[in-house]
Amino acid sequence: MLDDLRSAIRQLRRRPGMAAVVVLTASLACGAATALLDLSNLILWLPIPGTQPGRLVQVYTAHPQPFVGPWGYLPPADFEEYARSADSLEALVGERWASLRLEPTDETPKVAARTVSARLVSRGFFRQLGIRTAAGRVLEDDDHDSGSALFAVLGHSFWMRELGGDPSTIGGTVLLDRQPATVVGVVDARYRGATAGEQADLWIADEPATATFSHLVPEPLVHAVVALGRLAPGANVERARAELQNLAEELDRTLPMATGEREVTVIPARLTHGLDRQRFRPILQMLTVGVALLLLLTCANVASLLLARAIERRPEISMRLALGAPRRRLVRQLVVESAVLALLAAAAGLLIATASRQLFALWDLELFARDMRFDRRVLLGTASVAALVALLFGVLPAFAATSAAGRPGIATERAGTVSRRALKAFSTLAAVQVVLATVLLTCGAAIAFNLWSLQRVDLGFDDRGLVRASFFFEGAGYDGASGQELMRQLERRVAGLPGVSAVSRALFMPPVFLDVERTFQLPSRPEEDRSARINFVDDGYFEVLGVPLLHGRGFDDRELTGPPTAIVNEMLARQTWPDRPPEASVGQILLVPPRRQGEPAAEHQVVGVVGTIKQHDLRSDGEPILYLPLDQRPRPSVALVARVVGDPDAYVRALRVAASEIDERLQPDTVHTAAQLRWDALVVHRMQSQTTALLAAVGLLLSLVGVFAVMQLLVTRRRREIGVRMAVGADRGEVLRWVMTRSLRLVGAAAVLGIALAAASSRLLRGWVEDFTAIPAWLCIAAAAAVLATALLATLAPARRAARVQPAEVLRSE
Repeated sequence: MLDDLRSAIRQLRRRPGMAAVVVLTASLACGAATALLDLSNLILWLPIPGTQPGRLVQVYTAHPQPFVGPWGYLPPADFEEYARSADSLEALVGERWASLRLEPTDETPKVAARTVSARLVSRGFFRQLGIRTAAGRVLEDDDHDSGSALFAVLGHSFWMRELGGDPSTIGGTVLLDRQPATVVGVVDARYRGATAGEQADLWIADEPATATFSHLVPEPLVHAVVALGRLAPGANVERARAELQNLAEELDRTLPMATGEREVTVIPARLTHGLDRQRFRPILQMLTVGVALLLLLTCANVASLLLARAIERRPEISMRLALGAPRRRLVRQLVVESAVLALLAAAAGLLIATASRQLFALWDLELFARDMRFDRRVLLGTASVAALVALLFGVLPAFAATSAAGRPGIATERAGTVSRRALKAFSTLAAVQVVLATVLLTCGAAIAFNLWSLQRVDLGFDDRGLVRASFFFEGAGYDGASGQELMRQLERRVAGLPGVSAVSRALFMPPVFLDVERTFQLPSRPEEDRSARINFVDDGYFEVLGVPLLHGRGFDDRELTGPPTAIVNEMLARQTWPDRPPEASVGQILLVPPRRQGEPAAEHQVVGVVGTIKQHDLRSDGEPILYLPLDQRPRPSVALVARVVGDPDAYVRALRVAASEIDERLQPDTVHTAAQLRWDALVVHRMQSQTTALLAAVGLLLSLVGVFAVMQLLVTRRRREIGVRMAVGADRGEVLRWVMTRSLRLVGAAAVLGIALAAASSRLLRGWVEDFTAIPAWLCIAAAAAVLATALLATLAPARRAARVQPAEVLRSE
């Protein structure tokens, strides 16, 4: 085997150009496969970067009401009970989200005043998970005493981005909501928080934080804790789940939840906690099929190159066979050469996959921007792909090169002579490439067209010029009621800014990325839960968005002191009272559950009906939405929604100045235009469109190379025939047309087959791509035209070469 390896390296050195082309071509497939493995690993399997990650589990209870909290969380009361009583868990630790105002002190002058995303962690959090620090230390058990001072551990990304990685920050004091906190360390760069897509800026101990900040005291039964446990020695996931479910049933008897019985889930801990894996699973399935097609296409392309090389070496190999070399020995040597090429391609593929992480960052998901090296699972997968590639593109040329055994005269053939059988093999490989490239191009174009259509879907309101600025004013030291008064002041100030035609306050501005729903009941059927998407708005919200008021009235000053009211959209009115016209819903009563456990449901009278819009689902015909008055239910955060004429950036700068004039601590956490929100809502579609577009582009390029190669071989084999044709009177135009016709005949048949396969794949695409119906006929025609145009381009050079054949030279050489 070592001799075969040395021989393979010598052969590659003799033809470095061919080797480079093979490695470059195969590296595209290996890179795509590695990138897919990397993405799948990140979404489905990547463990938390701690000690013995295989023993870490996530514990949560499913919640039927997304408004109350995400599905992967525990209520604090449940968390404390499980941590205290579960024998199957060596420890159970947790973290909660909080938004705090960070300000500098004399010791930390480089810290800029801003609102930060903080995590409140339970005792032993870092120790039990085994998370290390990049500098300083983590929180220790003594830091969790309720009378302790506040200590903070910074996130590595925050430390580098905001403080330039300055080590002098450690040991310094910062202000969190005006309270001093000592920075004691910086966490490992690989750990950014236990919830996917939510990067934590700093961590503080839960007990002293809740003793210091009253607004951080959690509701006992509100899902808020990300719970991570370490299995006890000898315990497994099933045993832990059974024990915790028994504890949950005891809690149902002693501390029942209004939303129903608890159902505990225990799963292996992953960095993608909180990520809707089901949402990304169709993407991975689609990409798996796409990468498999590209892999087959690449193998066909490389097999063509190696087959051409095998034809050149056929006299040499025939001579070795005639001298007694075993055919099996020669096949093994050629396969080793292919394996060396595949190994080099896999190494180059790792570089391509590393670069592809920049594409992940374009999707604006923090999850995909983690700075990590490829782990063992991805490297083993890449090695397997390389082995498969070597097998697929190496076997056919190896057997073709050694098939001359026993054939007389082969050893004296000119190198490069192309037989009819070899030309047929080349044509078949080229046809396979065209078929696969056509499938990729057609499906990729259909997915891109689907994205283009969703970008232009009518939301039910005019989203041009809308800008949303979100404020979390509890971080500035205000509670819900005083915060709303603060926002009313800011609203009046912003209304007078140049370029602002209208402004209002709301909890959300559509389109909303999160699917936030609220249950309610009718007094006549209180046992029957109904659901609708929810929003809290003020009296000017519908005017700003341009949503028409169809019946009744909008919110006004009466909501400040009057009884609870509500506005429904037309779709919700029709669904809730199907036997009445929408205008009859005005005056009806809805029972809306309270924010806090144990409080009675509030009776809200419907005072108006507005037009139907799309708040979350851009693909729907509209959504049932329940609007509640923001002034009656103050929130800890609110969005200022403005319709702006002119440059949105100029408005944002003026907004920040206006907010600072009211309170220097009041600054928007995030600012988005409606167009940006729509773009963010289509992140899954963008992932699908961009990745399939890349696969289609690579596939089309490789098919161009394949058609070029087979046309070159055709001209080589038919050179004598072409010379004879021209000698008896055929002109160069006829030869050019003849070569072009042969190319178009091959490519046309393959393109038709590819279009048929793509059309048949519409059912698969409907399962993978939301709102996908079918591939339009005009798009199939356009894809076929693109493939034929590519074939003409690939055939141009061989056809011109054929037209330049000199009959006298051909006949003289024969």
